[in-house]
Amino acid sequence: FGRLQSGPVSILEWMGAKHSNTNVGLYAPDLVAAMPAGFAEAVIAAARAEGLSFDLLRLANQPADFDGFRSPLLDLGSATETEGLPRRHFGGERRAEALVQGKPAKNARRNWRRLTDMFGSAAVRRAEDAATVAAWIDIFRAQKAERFAELGIVDAFAPAGTREFLLAAADPTAPGGPVLEIHALLGGETVLAVAGIVVGRRRRSCVFLSDMAGEVKAMSPGVLMMNEMGIRAAAEGADSYDAGIGLQSYKMAICDAVDPVFETYRGYSPLGRLAVAAMQAKADAKRRVKQSPMLWSVVTRLRKLRARDVRAEDKGAGGEAG
Repeated sequence: FGRLQSGPVSILEWMGAKHSNTNVGLYAPDLVAAMPAGFAEAVIAAARAEGLSFDLLRLANQPADFDGFRSPLLDLGSATETEGLPRRHFGGERRAEALVQGKPAKNARRNWRRLTDMFGSAAVRRAEDAATVAAWIDIFRAQKAERFAELGIVDAFAPAGTREFLLAAADPTAPGGPVLEIHALLGGETVLAVAGIVVGRRRRSCVFLSDMAGEVKAMSPGVLMMNEMGIRAAAEGADSYDAGIGLQSYKMAICDAVDPVFETYRGYSPLGRLAVAAMQAKADAKRRVKQSPMLWSVVTRLRKLRARDVRAEDKGAGGEAG
């Protein structure tokens, strides 16, 4: 967990908050099956007894069911259903080329050609050593920071400890291999997109994704990366591939099901309980807005305009100070 200070409210949540997909996917189902009733509650109580102080718990993007196992973390508070998790089931089908078909496949081939023409080569690689892992994680965080600033929202990967957490999860020297694989789409030597992939026993999950801004954005490097990760999951024998929270068309183009996902809230102080009520109301309103493409486009535009104004003010303040 990470701890975020939002005004007077201290929030305990995942590293990356909502921008880290399939949080606490049950990748070790045998451990989940062995957990006694109330285990998750006991963990939180023990942490508080050791001095961990917070007003509320907010756990986003929890699949209710993960390969037949119910998430024990849903019992920690009131659970609200949020955007679904698109997933592709492979079953006995291992033909990777069957993943992307029709118009999306045509667009992907065109964009691969355009990237190759621009950079001389374009390919997806996996980080195999600690130096590459660290370099690509830093690029991922920089790309996300730029994107968050453009949208005018808080950078969920900026809090202290986030980089260290990602490095530990992706440590290639860890016994049994890393929990998190870091992949990059390279145009020549330039990192165009970065993906974090959790490799479970029977499924692969894309838990975060970033891509480069600017001219290359028109070639959809993030979408190409998303597709390639699914193709590799099929080729490596996975039963299914999670494309990440949200029902965007480029995800639905490669998926055949949507898993229900929940967000859990629980207040641990009077201030926290008050904040939970406000957050749930806000989440419900946002969900209704996102169901309308027209309304959501207006919200996105307003965010970008606000972010532009803030950047202009910061630049003006910097000029005056100089």
